[in-house]
Amino acid sequence: MILWEIWSIFCTTRIFIFQRSFVSQLRIISLKPYIRFWIASRIGRLLIPLFLVSEEILDKPLLYLSSYFEKNKGLYYDNLMVVREKNNMLQWLKYFLVGIELTASLAVSTLSNIITLRAKLEQDLQVNCGRRAASAQLLLNDLFIQPATSVDAVQRICDTSYKTANELVAQMCKHGILQEITGQTCNRVFIFAEYLAISSD
Repeated sequence: MILWEIWSIFCTTRIFIFQRSFVSQLRIISLKPYIRFWIASRIGRLLIPLFLVSEEILDKPLLYLSSYFEKNKGLYYDNLMVVREKNNMLQWLKYFLVGIELTASLAVSTLSNIITLRAKLEQDLQVNCGRRAASAQLLLNDLFIQPATSVDAVQRICDTSYKTANELVAQMCKHGILQEITGQTCNRVFIFAEYLAISSD
């Protein structure tokens, strides 16, 4: 009985916090006469994950609801109009919670794919990069933070000569980790294509 009561309090608290987050979104959007609707809407979307972090529901603001709202833009505006015209908050709450569930599931899947990719590449670097494995690992770590780079940047990251940095970049291009996107011989830019593909799904 005590465990059930504790669980009920836990669930009620969590639901209440989500209610506050979706109502906050509506209140921000209601500023329309003073702020352009699309600006207010986007501010509200950005504040949702920050609010959930502040309430210790999330450790980091990884719940990107804007993607869900944009993909379902028709439903988004329809549900807003239902609230405005019929004061039907329940319909908006259902729509909002479905978005949280789908977005959270996608975030978990994306993070899992990134972790798998990192483990695979770290293993490949040890096999393929030989004496440059340590520098390659430094570069890989940086690519997961900033997935676009240049030879100059690699030289700085790995604290090595330009020639060695250029050879490392060429090696990582050969193994499909980096991809050159400018088609130029000078001022080349390389992207971590596989990571970007996972992140943009």
